Amino acid sequence: MENVKILEYVYTCKICGKKIRSMNKVQAMSLSISHLFSHYGANKDLTNDLRGILEKYFEEKTDVIQL
Repeated sequence: MENVKILEYVYTCKICGKKIRSMNKVQAMSLSISHLFSHYGANKDLTNDLRGILEKYFEEKTDVIQL
């Protein structure tokens, strides 16, 4: 494919079919991941997958303030 220009990146949710579109690839990926959270809890496998990814790449901490 020579002489082509990418107009936008499109990620299609395999759960509901929603299309996530952006001219910026990183933004499209970020929006797609955010969209997955709309399915969070509705799908046990997805819930476990997301939890595994979060636990692998992020450390969870809680900040508190005294009232």
